[in-house]
Amino acid sequence: MFLTSFLLLTLNKTVCAQIDDPLIDRVPLEWLENINYSDSDEDVITDNDGYDNFNLGVDFAEPHLSQNPNNPLQYFGAYNINNAWQTSDGHDWISSTPNFGTPVNGDPGTAYDGVGNLYYESMFGGVTGCKVMRSTDNGLTWSAPVTAISGNDKNWLAADQTSGPYANFVYTVMTPGNFARSTNFGATWTTTATFATQALPGMMVCVGPNGTTDGGAVYVVTNSGNAFASTYTFYVSNNGGLNFTLKSAQNFANYVGTNVNGRNSVQNMRTRPYPFITADQSTNTFRGRLYCVYASNTPAGNGNKPDIFCRYSNDQGTTWSLAFKINDDLNSQNHHQWHPSVWCDKSTGRLYVKWMDTRDTPTSDSAYIYASYSDDGGVTWASNKRISTQNENRLLNLRWWRYSTIPGRL
Repeated sequence: MFLTSFLLLTLNKTVCAQIDDPLIDRVPLEWLENINYSDSDEDVITDNDGYDNFNLGVDFAEPHLSQNPNNPLQYFGAYNINNAWQTSDGHDWISSTPNFGTPVNGDPGTAYDGVGNLYYESMFGGVTGCKVMRSTDNGLTWSAPVTAISGNDKNWLAADQTSGPYANFVYTVMTPGNFARSTNFGATWTTTATFATQALPGMMVCVGPNGTTDGGAVYVVTNSGNAFASTYTFYVSNNGGLNFTLKSAQNFANYVGTNVNGRNSVQNMRTRPYPFITADQSTNTFRGRLYCVYASNTPAGNGNKPDIFCRYSNDQGTTWSLAFKINDDLNSQNHHQWHPSVWCDKSTGRLYVKWMDTRDTPTSDSAYIYASYSDDGGVTWASNKRISTQNENRLLNLRWWRYSTIPGRL
């Protein structure tokens, strides 16, 4: 089975980032000026459960990794700033720096469409929008970069992997609320919508079915309100991103950790309650279900510790379920769980979530990657598994160990 759009957001937004604008999630200048890496002599570490952790060196922060739905051994991912990696066998990784034709400003996004075209997006212009390139050979060569969307912060990218009427359409969003689509394999892009409800970083897009129409629902969620009381506003398009309908506005999340100079912070590492969304494109029981996963303090309030929650909607975002907690540590108020991301297997409908977790570090000075999955539509979750073999220590040299899981094993 495929782990599609394996989304990774790291905790490498560090203590010194707290002095920057809390309404912007760009790469902190202080981090770039004080970057100090450590490395390891080992290339691969495998834990007792068979999870391989690949040390790809000293690349920087916020990686985004996707898997080719037509070839489960092909992955492509990129870090800030434009440090890209690809593999065609799931084991041996090739480093590259694709040429965007202009200096880029990070927040990489990656996606494969249904025929295996790879799209790579990054902010540019310091920041005025995003450039996108397409590759037909898993990142070995690239088309000329084009400007896909305008904006000033935090973008996201998704592609239709179905054979439906909008097959291989590619969609992107960017703060302060723009939505653009490409109907010709990324050659040209058109902004078809601007959402006034986007104010905080965290705008997301995903693709699901509309009844029997594969890829017939394009979902956008915006993030607005107070940084410590976000409002998620959900929209859907049933014509390939041409027009959108507002479905609902929800207040699911509160603080994530502690207010430090206007930012949600976990142990002085900046974060926020992004609304991560995915939809079930499978032909199984929960086909069409829309999911929203986020971090939020339990109990609510400044200074408490966050958990990871999942909610679902069976009516394209109009109404939502209660929140189901995913992390299963015995006393979650002793630990921090944050930085979640979510993806839904388009063949089986299995729902996967990963996050940062301090349950194995009693002083909460470092964290591991944990993950779980649900086979009943997000209601119950498998026993949590630690799938990283190296912890991330905020007091030492922050680095990211990119990892790959064995598909289907958590």
